[in-house]
Amino acid sequence: SEQTNPKGQVFPDDFGLECPSSAATSRQSLAQAQLDYRRIESAINFIATNFRDQPSLNEIAAASHVSPYHFQRLFSKWVGISPKKFMQFISINYAKDALAGQGATLLDAAYHSG
Repeated sequence: SEQTNPKGQVFPDDFGLECPSSAATSRQSLAQAQLDYRRIESAINFIATNFRDQPSLNEIAAASHVSPYHFQRLFSKWVGISPKKFMQFISINYAKDALAGQGATLLDAAYHSG
């Protein structure tokens, strides 16, 4: 016999079905989070290694094995800023270090930081 709640809605429990256990859902979420973490870690390493060439979003996404659209969303979610802003941050810090520590000229720092 079909059971309904007071509002007339039918729920899986009403049919004796079990919703996915939270443990299984947690394992899936954990596995996805680990995969996302590795992708973002890979992207950060790619940007840090190649920032002087100013790689495009497509190039960074390809190195992370995801579509550009998904990569943009994923990176912003994990890092808190866009990939472009992150690359700018890396470039600016490299230029600041070159000016302060290495005694580079402004032109040299700008040129070598991308």
